[in-house]
Amino acid sequence: MGTNDEHLLRVSLETWRVESAPDLAEDEFFEFFSAEQALRAIANPDLSDVQSGLVDGSGDGGVDAIYVLVGSHVMTEDPPQSFLAGQDQVDLTLLLVQAKKKRGFAETPLQKLADTLSDILDLSKSLDLLRVSGLYSAILLDRISVFRACWEELVQMGKLSRVIVRIDYCAIGDAQRVSKGVSARATNVAHRVKSYGSSIDVSVRFLGAAELLALHRKRRRPPLRLDALATLEEDDASGYVALVSLEAYRAFLTDETGSERQYLYEENVRDFEGDVQVNRAIQETLSDDHAPSFWWLNNGITLVASRISRAGKTFMIDDAQIVNGLQTSRLLFRAAHVSIPKPNQTLLVRLIAESDATVRDRVIRSTNSQTAIKPGALLATDEFQRQLEEFFRVHGFYYERRKNQYRDSGHPLERIVTVTDLARAVRAIQGGEPDVARSKTWSLLRTPSDQARVFNPKRELKDYLCVIQVQRAVDDFMKTDPAVDAQYRVNLKFHVSCSVMAVKRRGWPSNAGLSPVHGWTPSREELEGAYAMTVDALQTYMSSNAEESLERIVKGPRFREHLKELHRGSRRRGR
Repeated sequence: MGTNDEHLLRVSLETWRVESAPDLAEDEFFEFFSAEQALRAIANPDLSDVQSGLVDGSGDGGVDAIYVLVGSHVMTEDPPQSFLAGQDQVDLTLLLVQAKKKRGFAETPLQKLADTLSDILDLSKSLDLLRVSGLYSAILLDRISVFRACWEELVQMGKLSRVIVRIDYCAIGDAQRVSKGVSARATNVAHRVKSYGSSIDVSVRFLGAAELLALHRKRRRPPLRLDALATLEEDDASGYVALVSLEAYRAFLTDETGSERQYLYEENVRDFEGDVQVNRAIQETLSDDHAPSFWWLNNGITLVASRISRAGKTFMIDDAQIVNGLQTSRLLFRAAHVSIPKPNQTLLVRLIAESDATVRDRVIRSTNSQTAIKPGALLATDEFQRQLEEFFRVHGFYYERRKNQYRDSGHPLERIVTVTDLARAVRAIQGGEPDVARSKTWSLLRTPSDQARVFNPKRELKDYLCVIQVQRAVDDFMKTDPAVDAQYRVNLKFHVSCSVMAVKRRGWPSNAGLSPVHGWTPSREELEGAYAMTVDALQTYMSSNAEESLERIVKGPRFREHLKELHRGSRRRGR
């Protein structure tokens, strides 16, 4: 007989599946759900991040999902340098998720994971050796390649703090009733992983119904309490300035499990910079018995919220977001277990109640305009981004110019479009650069010129809708058509979408407007033809470049030019 938690999870899973992913089978949705909860426990991923690590299928090595993180960033295709500006030491995390929609935990899945981890962590086994072994799928090998590349680059840059290996085994059952045999197997897995390096930290977690429900509940965002020592209020009660003790602010940052409320930073345009001068100065102030009052030396915190209520000196804050003061907040949370010399030290906090997205964007831009920030950080606050969001919503899509703004509302997964989804589709389908779309994600938007290549206000909004509709049609075809080779589903999807547009427009895409094809969705016949042409091009290319791996081929310009030439020849022959 199942527990209440088991019953609630089964019922809830079916409800969530029907709402957000009705086309997924129950087991597939459980894998997605488990991977999302496991990843959200250590990072703040968007939908694209979650989907990028799903590898279940033939050649999965007993892994249902695999993620590589540098610091708190989920690595998809971009190199570590993209996220390391100003930072000193960072952790490299490898997260493996095994999800079985069963009531119990078994030894066999752990043994499979152990064998796969041995191949991943043993650097003497080259990727080519793993590839020719035939044990692993192309998408899993791609994730292994990303992990190893990050490991090597961080070591070479002198920025690697630790390698962390996390194994999350998810099931419907009771994680408190794991058998002795399974527990022993988990211990053996941990010992085996540690044998590949004394600096590797490893953990094996069993996530049952209760744990998965608890992780999912953390996505809900109840009003947060902030206790102040002194306050100043605007006449219309739309804004406040408060002096808050450091202990009270720490409590505001901390959830019921003792973890940091990561979602408080979703609208923040900065990343934690680590051991840089400003952060060292904050730490020195905290540890100096003779330093002036903390708030004299610190710029303070700016919070925006949809609603703020006050009773005396206690605030209740709905939908809180820290839009300025991330460095201070991160450091104060990290110092939670270090005693502060002056218990009465205080922090200046500005609280702004504003639900209007336009006004919130102005606040974010204004409070972050005094000092340098990374290129692309303010992209979500751009007026053109808001226009795209509104246009997509009118046409039944939900464009997330801010991370998870629609995912947490239960909208269908297939209708959610992330910023990187759109950027990659534009570069592949309208720009004719499928190799760039395959090899990059956020680095597509690193500089103002990069952003302008994707987000150009002179381009028709319908062009953006068109490329997403084409890419989603290709994605669905690649996932569901039995004739599609599994190793090509991810590796060739941008080349196929580029090809189908090239055939439709009778010319290789070159950033021209797409008005002649607005409203067009590729037919099955068109998709099959584009796929066949792309595979033919790949096979002829590989016949004379046998030394190159599939992953390297699809991420490089030489194959793109080969495919482009094949299309030219096809047009000349009148096909």
